[in-house]
Amino acid sequence: MKDVMIDIETLGTGPESVITQIGACWFDWEGNVGPTFLKNVELSSATDLGMKMDPQTVKWWFEQGNPTWLKDAEPARRVLSELADFCRPAENIWSHATFDFVILQNAYRMMGNRNGLGYRKARDIRTLVMLSGLTVNKEDCVAKKTHNGLDDCLYQVEYCTKCYKAIKGG
Repeated sequence: MKDVMIDIETLGTGPESVITQIGACWFDWEGNVGPTFLKNVELSSATDLGMKMDPQTVKWWFEQGNPTWLKDAEPARRVLSELADFCRPAENIWSHATFDFVILQNAYRMMGNRNGLGYRKARDIRTLVMLSGLTVNKEDCVAKKTHNGLDDCLYQVEYCTKCYKAIKGG
C-alpha cells in the first residue's frame, strides 16, 4: 500500500482551526485497508499552539450529541508527530486538500515543523470525484460518515476507490 487517507475533526472551518481528532488509514485502490490511526487532541494543547475555535462550529458540535473526540485526548504536539510518523512512508496522502491538509499543515507550522506531512504528497478527494465523472451516491457506501475521523476515512476510501476504478475503466 502506498496511499494514506486522512480525515480531521475541528472546531472551526478556517486554516488555523482547533483540531479535535485525526483519523488516517493506509489503503489500496482495490479498496483494501491496512494500518489505521485515530487520536483525539487535547483542546488546551491545540489552543496553546495558536489554533482557534469558531463559536458557530462549537455550537454545531454540541448540537450533534456526544462527540467521540472528548475521550482519551492527547497533547497536540504528540498526536501531530505520531501522524507524521504514520504517514512518512506514504507516496500519496489523500484528504479534502483545501480543508484537512491546509489545517494540518498550519498546525505543523505552529509547532515549528515547516513541512509536516510533505506538501508534495497532498492529493484531493474532490478533484478525484470530479475527474471520475461519477455522481457518487454516498448512501450506497457500506461505511458511513459519522464525524469520527477514522470512520470518515473508511467512508472516503470506499467512494474514492469507486471513482478511481471509473477513471481507470474498471
